[in-house]
Amino acid sequence: MSNLRLRVCSLLDSSDYGLIGIGFVDSLRKAGIPVQWVPLKRLGTQSVSPMAPDEVQACLSAIQQLGKVDDLAGLVKSTAASVNHDAVFLCIEPEYWPRLLESGKRHAGYVLWDSSRLPTHWVRILEQTDAVCVPSRFTQEAIQRSLPEMPLFRIPPVYSAGHAQVSADAGEALRSALDLPDSTFVFYSMGPWLPQNNQRDLVRAFAQAFDAQDPVTLVLNTSEEGLGVPPWYSKSATDALLQIELDRLMKERNTDLPAICLLPYTLNGLAMEALHHLGDCYVSLSHGTAWDMMAYLAALRGNPVVMTKWGGQCDFLGSDWPGAIDYRLQPTPVWPPSAPLNWPDQRWAQPSIDSAMARMREAVEARDAHEARARRAAAEIARAYPETAIVSDLLEVFRALSAPVGADPATEGANLS
Repeated sequence: MSNLRLRVCSLLDSSDYGLIGIGFVDSLRKAGIPVQWVPLKRLGTQSVSPMAPDEVQACLSAIQQLGKVDDLAGLVKSTAASVNHDAVFLCIEPEYWPRLLESGKRHAGYVLWDSSRLPTHWVRILEQTDAVCVPSRFTQEAIQRSLPEMPLFRIPPVYSAGHAQVSADAGEALRSALDLPDSTFVFYSMGPWLPQNNQRDLVRAFAQAFDAQDPVTLVLNTSEEGLGVPPWYSKSATDALLQIELDRLMKERNTDLPAICLLPYTLNGLAMEALHHLGDCYVSLSHGTAWDMMAYLAALRGNPVVMTKWGGQCDFLGSDWPGAIDYRLQPTPVWPPSAPLNWPDQRWAQPSIDSAMARMREAVEARDAHEARARRAAAEIARAYPETAIVSDLLEVFRALSAPVGADPATEGANLS
């Protein structure tokens, strides 16, 4: 193990894949493992390329301290050189893996998936690797339905120890910038406006749970552009998509709606931290998620989480936490229409609007009890997912890959399936 040398191919951005990759590179370096990090950029839906130095610098200036790493530029610089690697760790969507596989090297890939089973064409891609890592039981079970013999290693993200934080003053500064009174209870949600993130139902549930006289606000941080309704999912500005929903709700309710503050742009690491400090309760009506890094960070911060009770977040939130939203499973739509990953033979969760409304009202009405419970849960989560133990398990994956041909990863490594 002392001679292990790794190449990590991952995104340099604020997506879940980006944040998870940054965390693993930083933790591997701190563990003394020679690692070369290859920051990647997507070129369409199936092609990927290493970022040029000037692209890396431009990206770094826009995403200060992303992933809570104190010196992200230093991390990039210290991991740029070749290390004559033994194995390759692919922390990016499997669509891109075929272009990153190297002859004569062992490969492990990290998979995030958010419905009941894998896309059919991913099966062959995953079979080209030596092992697959997943963050949660949820994704593990989805893969096992398609690939029961695939060696699977459950490796949660590392995101909780030894990283940069901002003070509570940053949250108050953001409150002032958004002109929110001190008495306002702030629900907040983060993620691109995509079908699986289900912002439309989130807006509907919030607007039906409260009215304009209630001292509540939903701060919705999302992408500049989002996707409209099926089957074509036309791209539009997210402020226009939000306005469509608000207009519809105004006609239905014939009353003024509660305040919604839209932040339609990518936040850098410092601004993300400030929003977690500002927010009183993280909320998501996602159809499913492999882990949800923003919910994870909210929970680690001791913020209550109101979220669909189906997905990888159940690993760290539990099976029946106070903010769990009821759901029913339904066929996924054909999505994306140009190159589908989801088909109706897969399932995802349809969260109950009534349950979401009830959980959000409870978060406000029983605020002290929910916050006390969330603080206790934060300590439990930090103990359950220590950085050193997670990195040790990841290194065991690569020890298993370097074992003699025919060795059983379940006995030779850290197979957690």
